[in-house]
Amino acid sequence: RLRRRFGQVADEYAVVIGARRLEREPLEQRAVQIGQFEKGQVGGRPEDEQVGMVHVWTDVPSPYGLFAHDNPALPYLAVGLAPPPPEEFADPARGPRARTLALALAETYDARMEYARRVERRGANPEIGRRLENRRGRLRMIVRHLKQAQEAGHRRLLETLETSALRQWKAIYDLYVEAAPTDELRKQLVRQYEEGVQASHDLGHAATQSGARGRDHGD
Repeated sequence: RLRRRFGQVADEYAVVIGARRLEREPLEQRAVQIGQFEKGQVGGRPEDEQVGMVHVWTDVPSPYGLFAHDNPALPYLAVGLAPPPPEEFADPARGPRARTLALALAETYDARMEYARRVERRGANPEIGRRLENRRGRLRMIVRHLKQAQEAGHRRLLETLETSALRQWKAIYDLYVEAAPTDELRKQLVRQYEEGVQASHDLGHAATQSGARGRDHGD
């Protein structure tokens, strides 16, 4: 959807990383990416070197920086809305709302959180599935009204509609939590949601500054 509107969204570079799997999470086997020099200094068992991907946000800038892992502006652009400015994503008071709305917008075009998709595939019964689709349909209707309000410059109506969208998203998230078939999957779902809502600005900023330092030193 974004490629149709903007062409290339981001460059990706393959890099070789060292990895170590944490024994305390054997079910999901989350890999922690570490440098070679750190091997032997952290817990878990060593893994072979792997290829990882680094995003470089070119045509659609990320509010978290050029090399940030995430870009919460993408769901806004994908549904035809202008995203909030970068400083709003970074603001401690307004940022969580903007990032949560990004998750809600992504739900309308099947760009769900990884663990939400796993829950629906493995644990959602037909009744939960019907309720999820009902909520998604309401979200899509709200998005149409959001676009109209934004184009007309109706700020107060826009805020009201955003609140309605967030309410629908909260109901969807609660359904995912309810449908999770295992405690481990539920825990990972909650973790991923919290990471999506919490600020990643510092990480993106640090990556940007690191890149700037490299350029300053001719690297």
